[in-house]
Amino acid sequence: MKKQTDYKKSWYMTTKIGERYRVFCGRIATAYDFVLDKKTCGKSLGKYVPSVDREVLQATGSESARYWALDRVFGDMEFSPEDKLIDVGCGKGRILAHLERKHFPGQLYGIELNPIVADYAKSWADKYDNITIYSGDAFKLNYDEYTVIMLCRPFLEEMYLKFLDKLESEITHPVRVICYVDNYMAKHIKGKPGWTMHKQEILFKKGPIAYSYYPFRYSTWTYDPTNK
Repeated sequence: MKKQTDYKKSWYMTTKIGERYRVFCGRIATAYDFVLDKKTCGKSLGKYVPSVDREVLQATGSESARYWALDRVFGDMEFSPEDKLIDVGCGKGRILAHLERKHFPGQLYGIELNPIVADYAKSWADKYDNITIYSGDAFKLNYDEYTVIMLCRPFLEEMYLKFLDKLESEITHPVRVICYVDNYMAKHIKGKPGWTMHKQEILFKKGPIAYSYYPFRYSTWTYDPTNK
C-alpha cells in the first residue's frame, strides 16, 4: 500500500489559518453535496440526525458522507449486474444516491434503524427500481444474499463486534466489505481468518479542497468463509 500523507501534522490541522481554511472548504463541499442531492434525489440529504438508540443497540447518528469522499472510495471498484450492495445504517441514503448517480449496475439496499430517517430515504429512493430501503434493526437481516456490504460506522465498537460475529456466522460465499470511517472497524478484522484487506487510505481532501474537517480512513476487504 502506498504511503499516506500525515495530515495531522500539516498546516491544515496545526494552524489557525488551516482551521479557517477547513471551515471554508466545508462550506464549499456542503454546497456541492446539496447540488448533487437535488439532482439525484430531489431533496437535500445533508442534515445530521442523532441516534435513536445509542445505549442498547449502540446505533450511531445519521451523518451523510461527502460525495467527493465517495468518489475516492468507489472510484476504482467494479460492479456487475449480479451485485447486491447493502448499506448498513444507510441514514438518508447518500451512499446509495452516489452509486445510483454512477449507474450502479446491480441492486442497491439500505437498512436504517430510525423510522423517520428510513422514510426520508424511501421518499426519494422509491422512484428508482433498483433501490430498496428497509426500516428496522440491522441484526434481523440475513446478509448471505448480498455481495457487497457497506459499513459506515453504523454501530459503536461493542455492538460492531457482535455484528461481525453475525456476518461470519451467516455468510457462505465471498463478499466485499467496505469500512468507511474505520477508526476501530479495521483493527478487529485485520489478521482474522478469511479476511483480506485490499486498500486502506486517508480521506481528507480533493485537490485543494479539504472536504472533511478531520482526516479519516476507509478500507476495503474481502471476507471469504471458504478461506479460513
